[in-house]
Amino acid sequence: ATYMLGTVDSNDLCYLGGIPAAELKDVFGIIAPHHSHIDRLKKDINNNPDIIKEDLCIDTVDKFQGQQRDAVIVSYGVSDIERIAVQKEFIYSRNRLNVSLTRARFKNIVFLSKALMNPPLEVLSSKDEDLQKGVKFVTGFLAFMENAEADSEVSKREFAFGNVKVTVYRKRIKQ
Repeated sequence: ATYMLGTVDSNDLCYLGGIPAAELKDVFGIIAPHHSHIDRLKKDINNNPDIIKEDLCIDTVDKFQGQQRDAVIVSYGVSDIERIAVQKEFIYSRNRLNVSLTRARFKNIVFLSKALMNPPLEVLSSKDEDLQKGVKFVTGFLAFMENAEADSEVSKREFAFGNVKVTVYRKRIKQ
C-alpha cells in the first residue's frame, strides 16, 4: 500500500487536472468534509472538458461511507483558524477521519492544512476527550507519514504553486 500526505498552507486546494478520463471510471474518488469545498471541487472539475464527470465520485465523508475506490483523495483543506475553532468537533472527528482514510483500496492521497496540524489554543485547551483524541489522530498521522519503520520507505518533497506551498510525504509499506 502507498500513502501520501500533502500538508498545505493555503486553502486553495481545488485544482485538479491532467488525469485521463478513462482512468477515472469506478476507481477514483475525492472526499472533503464541507459541502462548500465539494461544490468548489465539482465546479472546477466541471470546467475541465477532459474529465468524464459521471465516473468521478466527489462527496462528503458521510455520503462516501460504505463505498470504496481504488484511489481516493481526502482533502481537509480548512486553514481558517476561526473556522477550525468553531467547528473543532466536526473537523477533528476521529470517526470522520477514519472513514476518509479507509475508502481507498490501493492509493490514498491526503491533504491536511498546516492549520489542522497546529490547532489553535482553543482546540488544544478543550477538556473534550474525544476532541483531544481527534487532534492526536491528525497530528499522529503526520508523525506516521514522517517516520520510516523497518517495513516502510518514506520520501518528502516540497513544491510551490504561486503562493501555495505544499509538502508531500510519500510512505510505501513494503509487502
